[in-house]
Amino acid sequence: MGQELFHGLEVSSAINEVGSAGATLMVLQTLPFPKVAALVFLVLVFFNLATSATGSGLALSLYTAKGLGPRDEPDRRLTIFWCVLFLVMPVGILLLERAIPGLNVLSTIQSMITVSSIPVFFVLMALFIAFIRVIRADIRSGAVAKAVSPSRAWRWTDDAIPPEALKPASDPAKPEA
Repeated sequence: MGQELFHGLEVSSAINEVGSAGATLMVLQTLPFPKVAALVFLVLVFFNLATSATGSGLALSLYTAKGLGPRDEPDRRLTIFWCVLFLVMPVGILLLERAIPGLNVLSTIQSMITVSSIPVFFVLMALFIAFIRVIRADIRSGAVAKAVSPSRAWRWTDDAIPPEALKPASDPAKPEA
């Protein structure tokens, strides 16, 4: 945005003409050492995608494994399956670009990510609801009040009256010593 406002680089029109990837390359070309900046950008994007895919694969293997205890890890084969699946899908789409002329790979991958995130949204909503239920059960049982410092434990009880409100009010006519 600074390049567009102060240096005349029309990034907004470039997004419409060459897409967001082309506009990103245009901005990288304005940096000092543009080839180094592009290489650093590619390395950072690669590691971001690699760690995201690995994290997603591990999370899905934890969700789909049966009978795991709190400190157990899922079977390594299940984790490898999910990580390989996250690797194969984008590579397959990249290979489709050569097979299908005119296929816009970036929009295809973006659509795939959007569509595949819909089930994950519902899983996360179910986890959030389960989390709220567990927290409510812990509050009712008193486990939360035991886990926090005594000065803040009043917030986690049913009456929820601060200790300061329970102290007798001082008489305004009598000066405090």
